[in-house]
Amino acid sequence: MRIVSLFVLAIVSPLFAHAASPALSTYTVSYDTIYPTASVESGLATTTTIDVAFSEQVKASIKILSAGGITIKSLYSSSGVTNPTPKVWDGTNTAGTQVDNGTYTVLISATSTATSLTMADSSKTITVASSDSTPSDTSSDSTPATTSSSGGAPPEYIPIPTLRIITAGDRVVSSGAETAFTAVVYDGKGNKRDDALVTWSFGDGMRKTGASVFHKYYNPGEYLAVAHVTTASDGGNALAEVVVTVKDASIRISSVSSRGITLLNNDSRTLDLSLWRLSMGGQEFKIPEDTQILSGRSILFPSQIIQLPISDTASLLYPSGEVAVTYPSIQA
Repeated sequence: MRIVSLFVLAIVSPLFAHAASPALSTYTVSYDTIYPTASVESGLATTTTIDVAFSEQVKASIKILSAGGITIKSLYSSSGVTNPTPKVWDGTNTAGTQVDNGTYTVLISATSTATSLTMADSSKTITVASSDSTPSDTSSDSTPATTSSSGGAPPEYIPIPTLRIITAGDRVVSSGAETAFTAVVYDGKGNKRDDALVTWSFGDGMRKTGASVFHKYYNPGEYLAVAHVTTASDGGNALAEVVVTVKDASIRISSVSSRGITLLNNDSRTLDLSLWRLSMGGQEFKIPEDTQILSGRSILFPSQIIQLPISDTASLLYPSGEVAVTYPSIQA
């Protein structure tokens, strides 16, 4: 019986050795800004529809998170689905109460029913606003421009549009780790401005251009990252500031075994390992977004999930691919 069991295991195991994590084959949000209290006559969107489909059958959930990462509403959950019906969010929380104005994250989580591999996506956000709301403090003020007119008529005043910039806000990051910086730009009417040019100045001498960029701080300290946004078509101009506190990450690989790889957080803070990588046996496993380790705690990444060849050595890599720590640790 033992020989038969081992034979079956030898056949089945390779089937999952190179299995890919489930992925989103469809993902749309009908409106990235909603005005729940607006009247029908206003023509503004009061709800938004989230439509997803997966590459395989998964156990899935759709949640709305606050800016602080707290689940304010669970829109959907299923133990086995591939293409669920679109889900509508009306700007309310679990209790049915209207949420405060602000930016909320859509969190899509899925676990393959066949391989138990997981995925998570938090790339899309929804802004809740009032139809009579004014732009946030990160916006620049509108400044009227003038154009000359013929025939002695008074000059025509054309207001420069007010831009509103949504960022992830102030954050604490680890030195040496690539960190994502994103800026979503809206005009005063709530229209998303994908044509906006975003230039980031990170306060350490580095500048990058793009609405979504990665940056690595090499030394601990407190930095002021500034997003400068312009729209060439109508002269829009705005600034947003993000305070970035950089600290050394005290993390190590405490053990490597047939059960998997165990990481220990020796830091006094929770560490965010989003998109870091585990490397062993010449292969890598990308740690999903929003994976965090509490202070003083250890977590095991099971071999059934990471699907890495067993080896006596392993490495934890930054998102950029640079080595953060090794096992066994290299003594100076």
